[in-house]
This record gives sequence, C-alpha cells and structure tokens, in this order.
Amino acid sequence: MRVAQPAPDFGLCFLVALSFFIPLSSATIEAADERCDVYGVTWRGVGYQFDNDHTWTIEMLVNEVPVGVVAGTISYPSLGCGGTLTYLGDRSEFHLFQEDLTFGLDECINGGTIDVALCVNPEVPGVCELVWTWYWPNGEVGAAAVLNQ
Repeated sequence: MRVAQPAPDFGLCFLVALSFFIPLSSATIEAADERCDVYGVTWRGVGYQFDNDHTWTIEMLVNEVPVGVVAGTISYPSLGCGGTLTYLGDRSEFHLFQEDLTFGLDECINGGTIDVALCVNPEVPGVCELVWTWYWPNGEVGAAAVLNQ
C-alpha cells in the first residue's frame, strides 16, 4: 500500500498566493521592485503536483519581451523534460507564460500555462520568492511551487 506524502511546506508566500484576495499575513505579492526582478534570473525550486502527490525540480529563466514572444526556458531536471516559455501578458501582479516542451515529452505533459508573481516575505529578509502555478491545458490548476534565485 502506498502512503501519500504530505504536500511540501511552501511557506508564507505560497499561502498568500492561494488566498490572493484574503491577506493572511504581512507577506505580499508585489510587482518587481529594486530588491528583485522576475526577469533575467534563474529561478529554482520544487514543484508539487496536486493530482498524484508527486514532487519534481524546476528551473526557469525568463527575459522581459513583448507579448507573444518566446521569453525563456523551463526545465524539470528530475523528470528530464523542458522547453520554452512564451510570454502571454500580465494579470494583476502575475506574469503569464505558455509552456512548449521540446524534450522529454514521454515524461511530462505539454501545453500547460504558468503564472508567476514575486512575493516579498518579511520572515526572510532580503529574499524574494517567485510564486509559480502550472495549469493543465484545460485551464485547471495542476501544480504549484515557490522558486528562489
């Protein structure tokens, strides 16, 4: 019998992202400021997939580009897959990307969308986190993570 593992503790920024309209603490989802930026930085973390309780590593690098242009790359090193991210625009403080996997298609689902937002967590001074959410091609939430520089 397989015993389900608990979801990783993503911390305060993840809780704030899940309750974006109901503040739980002093952590905030913010636009990029002088302390950190979404763009031009490699972000790394561990993703959690809701439907099967699996975790896997993520590496993401995006650059600031116009809507509809390939902005960077995404890889899931522990799964052996990855590809490109096309910038779709913004929704409030969230940056939206279309994922197009170019390798490891036997291991990963292609065609998902990702949204990310910076989170400034007062419990971790000087550190910015990136709240990352992955959506199935049908638009349902499939996975989440908090990425760090």
